Amino acid sequence: MKKGIFAIAILLSTCGWAQVNIDSLVKVATEYAHNKWYNKAIEIAKVAFTNDPARGDIAVLIANVYSWQGDQQTAADWLMKAQRTGYHAADYWDSYLNVLLRQSNFRVLLNVCEELETTNVYNDSLNLLKKQLLAYEGLKMYQEALDMLKRKRYEGFIS
Repeated sequence: MKKGIFAIAILLSTCGWAQVNIDSLVKVATEYAHNKWYNKAIEIAKVAFTNDPARGDIAVLIANVYSWQGDQQTAADWLMKAQRTGYHAADYWDSYLNVLLRQSNFRVLLNVCEELETTNVYNDSLNLLKKQLLAYEGLKMYQEALDMLKRKRYEGFIS
């Protein structure tokens, strides 16, 4: 009986330590990214993701760093990894919209924004408004931008 309890205690302490270790790696990677040491940030974040591939937030962090470096395709690939984990928090959508904008993929950006508006999965109306206006500008669809501004969702932003 004592051996069983001891084995469980060791197992639980090991699992807890691994989680703290992964969180520490993510924190360090984030600090490197904010200091623009992108390669080091990616290296550390990839180690964390390899050790806990269910953490979509780590995949989003890696996607952001690649995007900040200007590598939008690799950023999009990492966002797909985040999506496969089932991670759809607000930072996922922020990153996805930013990558689409940086890729000048304006039509897809408009479609995603419209989808997010109708499903209420993402509630940052101001970011949706900005992204759609930038997409319409990129497509030179100025009348559509004006029509969008008349939507009830955006009334509070226009005065």
